[in-house]
Amino acid sequence: MKAQESGTAKKKLIRLSCVIFWLIVWQIAASAVNRPIFFVSPLEAAARLIELMRGADFWLSLGRTTLKIMCGYAASCAAAVLLAAASDSLPLVRELVSPLMTAVRSVPVVSFTILALILLPSKWLCVLISFLMVFPIVYTGALAAFDSRSGELAEMADAFGVAGARRLRYVDLPQMYGGLEASICAACGFAWKSGVAAEVIGITTGSVGERLQQAKVYLMTPDLFAWTIAVVVMSALCTKAVKIVLSLIKNAALRMPEKRGKASAEGALSPEAPQIAFKGVSKSYGEKKVLSGFDFTAAPGSRTALEGPSGIGKTTLLRLAAGLEEPDSGTVDNGGGKAAAVFQEDRLIPQLSARKNIRLVSPSLSDGEIDAALLAVGLEGEGDRPVAELSGGMKRRAAILRALLFSSGAAFLDEPFKGLDGPLKERVAAYASKRLEGRTVLFVTHDGGEAEMLGCVNKVFFEPSKISVQ
Repeated sequence: MKAQESGTAKKKLIRLSCVIFWLIVWQIAASAVNRPIFFVSPLEAAARLIELMRGADFWLSLGRTTLKIMCGYAASCAAAVLLAAASDSLPLVRELVSPLMTAVRSVPVVSFTILALILLPSKWLCVLISFLMVFPIVYTGALAAFDSRSGELAEMADAFGVAGARRLRYVDLPQMYGGLEASICAACGFAWKSGVAAEVIGITTGSVGERLQQAKVYLMTPDLFAWTIAVVVMSALCTKAVKIVLSLIKNAALRMPEKRGKASAEGALSPEAPQIAFKGVSKSYGEKKVLSGFDFTAAPGSRTALEGPSGIGKTTLLRLAAGLEEPDSGTVDNGGGKAAAVFQEDRLIPQLSARKNIRLVSPSLSDGEIDAALLAVGLEGEGDRPVAELSGGMKRRAAILRALLFSSGAAFLDEPFKGLDGPLKERVAAYASKRLEGRTVLFVTHDGGEAEMLGCVNKVFFEPSKISVQ
């Protein structure tokens, strides 16, 4: 943390040094030209700005322009995000909108402004132009953010039944936030540029644009520079304010309510365990046939190990059982309920803590129950750190706990102990065995010893030429 803070302070110092450098260059250039009517120094511009700030007209003009620009900007951001969501859900909408976005990006601001002046009073010009210029920036960024969502996390949410607003809030938003923030903040500066330009062209009464136009006409160069500095500062302040607001929204969205309570007794959280039956199941990926006429039935409450080399069909069998894929032929009956799942990948939300990743799929768990589980697998004291800060082994244990604490009659575990060695593996396996009591378990492993640790009585061996059941 200290190293991160030191790095941030260093970046700020470098940025400030660069600003000072260019101010010095500006001062030297102004002294060399020595023609204040054409080019003023930063000191002269700053002095004129301070003088203007003493008058009420300055603040009235700046306030009117700010209100109009930010109204157009805010409306555009909201509309662009909503349209991007529609485009993400409906490919036809995406195709229809694409030419429109290209046109808006390509047409010069001045062309839009002149056309708008024919239809609208100049006082609304700034709002409209800010809206139009911001829209394609935010729409494109939002659409890219929607497209960036992980298919693996989507499958995790499907497997655990996380849907609706909860899925949007805790699964989708953390993945999309970076892209959305970047496009929305970049658009803020562009809103100021285009909005003030529209005021200059439209000569909007009582606006910053009118003041800039007057400074140009009457060769009041100090005023021109002073108002330009005011616009740049306001653009930066508005962008900073937008970042703060977005950060507050994100933090509020990712907040989960605490649930007080003591730990429950160790054991299954599951409803009635289902029978899982595969009848004549075949599955191919392109030219590669993975399963062919596979038959197997796992009795309610049984534990079955699926053993064999990689790439031979074990994970496919779990995905079929979980309903994440459909067989090419045959039927899979999993009882119709949700199943706890441990994937080959951890599939955790990096921005959330281990505790919140667990509570994401099991919102009724109390803090006491989660604390007891974290202690059981050696994660005590780590439950409230963002998953992104945890080691690989810690992430794996968090993913295991997410499945073990999920209320389900079945559990599908795909190499759950990967990355765990020695006593730690035995400790986690012992806890898992208790938590899986009474559930129907399908367990993929390369290690027969792991199957014994988990108490798997049935075994299905996958070999290159056949599948055998014991």
